[in-house]
Amino acid sequence: MKLLSVRPIPRDKETLSSFFLRIADGNGIPYLDVRRKVNIGSVSYLNSTNMFKVDWFPHLIDTRLLAQFVGASIEKIRTLTFLTILDKFFDDPDQEERRYRSFIRPYMITKVRRFCPHCIKEKKGFKLIWQINEIEICLEHQGILKSHCHECNQSQPYFYEKLNEFICKNCNHSLTDKEDLIKGINDEILKDEQIRIYSDWEYLLNPSFSLTSKLENYSLEQSLAIKLLYISQNQAAIFNKREITLFSPIIVQNLTALIRTGKSTKRVLLTDVFKVTSYCGLSIAEFSKIKVPISYIVSLNPHVEELSAGYCVTPWCSSFGVATGMRPIDIRRRGYNGVYFTRVHVCIECYMQYGFYQKEWREIKGDIDLFIEVAKLIEQGITRRTLTSTLKIDYHRSCLIMAYLLRFSLIDSDKFSQFIPKKAPKNLKENFVRILEEYFESPEKMYYKAKKIYGWAPIDFYYYFFDPEVQNIYLFQPPTYKTNSSMKRELAFLEVERKLEGFFQNDNEISIKQVAASISIGRTTISTQKYGDIKEAIIKGKQVQSLTKRENNRQYFLSVFEDYKRNQEHLGKSLFCDDIYKYIGRNSSYLRKYYPDISDWFSEQVKESKERFRKVRLENWHLDIETAIPIVYEKYGRLSQNLVGDYFGIININARKGFYYQVKKMIKDEIERFLAFKVHG
Repeated sequence: MKLLSVRPIPRDKETLSSFFLRIADGNGIPYLDVRRKVNIGSVSYLNSTNMFKVDWFPHLIDTRLLAQFVGASIEKIRTLTFLTILDKFFDDPDQEERRYRSFIRPYMITKVRRFCPHCIKEKKGFKLIWQINEIEICLEHQGILKSHCHECNQSQPYFYEKLNEFICKNCNHSLTDKEDLIKGINDEILKDEQIRIYSDWEYLLNPSFSLTSKLENYSLEQSLAIKLLYISQNQAAIFNKREITLFSPIIVQNLTALIRTGKSTKRVLLTDVFKVTSYCGLSIAEFSKIKVPISYIVSLNPHVEELSAGYCVTPWCSSFGVATGMRPIDIRRRGYNGVYFTRVHVCIECYMQYGFYQKEWREIKGDIDLFIEVAKLIEQGITRRTLTSTLKIDYHRSCLIMAYLLRFSLIDSDKFSQFIPKKAPKNLKENFVRILEEYFESPEKMYYKAKKIYGWAPIDFYYYFFDPEVQNIYLFQPPTYKTNSSMKRELAFLEVERKLEGFFQNDNEISIKQVAASISIGRTTISTQKYGDIKEAIIKGKQVQSLTKRENNRQYFLSVFEDYKRNQEHLGKSLFCDDIYKYIGRNSSYLRKYYPDISDWFSEQVKESKERFRKVRLENWHLDIETAIPIVYEKYGRLSQNLVGDYFGIININARKGFYYQVKKMIKDEIERFLAFKVHG
């Protein structure tokens, strides 16, 4: 096709299908001639029932060639489609052709063409935004959008040849004759809501705007995933998946996998953006302006260098303000009052324990402030009995604090000398080795063993407990000659986490039996209360695997169905439910039980396909009947339904319902028309 003699200018916010019609009308050529020259892919998309896909799925046309023919820019042609939205999600939208098929489709009305009578009379064309199912009014004229003729009340198809003439497909009346009857809406709530919806969609359709800035070392989609998590976590400074309730755990896991690896079964969708903006009460424009802090981005990346130990903040410690006294404790995490700390350290100068909670360095037990307060009360003369009731601490805790304060001279040792043991045992180190049976065993539990073996009083035991040699054994040299159940559970938990990761990667079924068979702990042991955290981790892993598998199956079924549908359309055949189930390798009972929404959708697709092919078949029959009737009349000198039926070899011409009943009616109508023509010339 040569350069067009008449090259209309694309109108602002117009649909590409409407622009195609104006090109054809302006140059006096059939619409399909224009489409064929720039069409890509199957010719089945030239069917009028598929014309909406030009606006929805512009990969069906060669935009570069079309831009050349009409003398417009490629960027301007793209603004006539929903492709501008995809530009806000992906670095290279043209490479996301397969995903785009389901990206915009749920938001688009494809069965009918919507219009504002005022706008089309003013030659403003059919706007793209009118086909969004949320849009109900014309923002310019404040009237409800129409999709039917005001004369015959028939809905207007998305595409037909006289669409650009604004004439009803059914009765040929003008769609603009009574536009003065279209009054503005008085519902202020509806109007305000529509203005908000318009604002969001116009922002999305505007090629000059973006949803997020592209973060360094991340793709546009990954950057958008980071922003979704950040906003859904109430814009926290540090990522914490447990604080995100808007998305399910499996979706959060998949989004973080997308951010970290670029691969995931769950990708960012337009639905996710609307879900977050609706939940947080944001407009799309407000969503786009939110900036994600560096701290949040760093916390999402598991490959960043681990945080080093922080400073000691114990005022009486010789290492106060520096990290020189910090030593790591060999445990995965330490829990206290429901809060879990990682990278646990202890200061060897004051024995206070520190760790990271949400990347924040903190003293774990809050002992610093407590010990200072106790020291003040003791110096004021308060008794230990009153102390326990005032601060709500038990007797053993008060003894431990008293012993600590005396060890570090935080109270007058002369004044409270009666609490200091007169003489420490010579073999103090060996005594503690004997009672320390478990790694990081509680001091109170150790005291009861010491009382039973050595007869020590509480204050004596805790005073010995804070001896530097004893602390060194307690913190860094757990006994190896005895069964260390705490360490065993810790190692088992780490081993289970590694095994679960391997099960996920190899797609092996997760169960307590399977995991137990792969580690050094039996199935019965894992099921005990002592190993409850391991059992919980396995059950949670099984749930995540099950959800992931279901989502993967869902995507697979939809993908296979698209392949089957495309193949049938290429062959010119209808869709059949039995063929679909064979194609995806699952029976109908399975889909109805586990994926009822997909099963229903398949049935709707088959129904629409059969109805479409039934109409085509009837049209072909109509042409054949018109040809056959003169032949039958010439052969027999008369006409009847049975004679024409015999000509086609139809056995059940007298059918009272079904397809051949409609064929019978066509034969009857054509016989009457033929005989009337014979009589009246």
